[in-house]
Amino acid sequence: MTTIGDMSIAAFDLETSGPNPLSDRIVTAHLSLINPATGTIQPRDWLLNPEIDIPAGATAVHGITTEHAREHGAEYAPGVEEITMALMAAWGSGHIVVAFNGCFDLTMVHAEVERLGIGSLSSWCGPVVDPFVIDKRHDKYRKGSRKLGDVCAHYGITLDNAHEAAADALAAARLAYKLLRRYNLAGKPAEQLMHQQAGWYAEQQTSLANYWREEAEELTGDEKAELLGRAASVTTEWPIKHAQPAAA
Repeated sequence: MTTIGDMSIAAFDLETSGPNPLSDRIVTAHLSLINPATGTIQPRDWLLNPEIDIPAGATAVHGITTEHAREHGAEYAPGVEEITMALMAAWGSGHIVVAFNGCFDLTMVHAEVERLGIGSLSSWCGPVVDPFVIDKRHDKYRKGSRKLGDVCAHYGITLDNAHEAAADALAAARLAYKLLRRYNLAGKPAEQLMHQQAGWYAEQQTSLANYWREEAEELTGDEKAELLGRAASVTTEWPIKHAQPAAA
């Protein structure tokens, strides 16, 4: 029986044009194939031209401007296909994909391959470890931010160059390695941990939606409507969300 702790790691991260994985686009991506036993790393990076303007807010996060992406980025559709094929190859060679808040990254890849007519990541998706989900499950009452940099700091993981895809991916891999062992998860079969993470994520999202509904009860007007809208938009799918059908 192959357990999570015995599997090699594929550290994955995206930087994007915005915060919506169902409608925004990929700007940069990183995938490192890591063998924890030997310490060898095979990194691969992508810079894509998303074929839309990159908003100033997104540029402020990852530093990539529209002009830079247009001049130096690869053609978008072939780039997305390369990223997808690299993920599939990692799963096919026995790696477990590690991504912090990986539901965002994998949902975006899935949405883009469907939009571009490349296929469906759902049918190819293999085992995933998400340190964001694991941390929230096993230290649920800890106060403060759950962003990657803050979670890394809490567990003593160094993160330099936050919001740079390679740095974020490798920090997430180190975090996953530590959390799997701290919380006695490394000995679980991949299928079992996948099922557990899906359940934990659903609980976390449901709790978030309920919190927003409770907060909305104290508000009126646009503020109340905004929070209720947030709550209604919460979905519990993991590791890939799917677009919800439009209301009739």
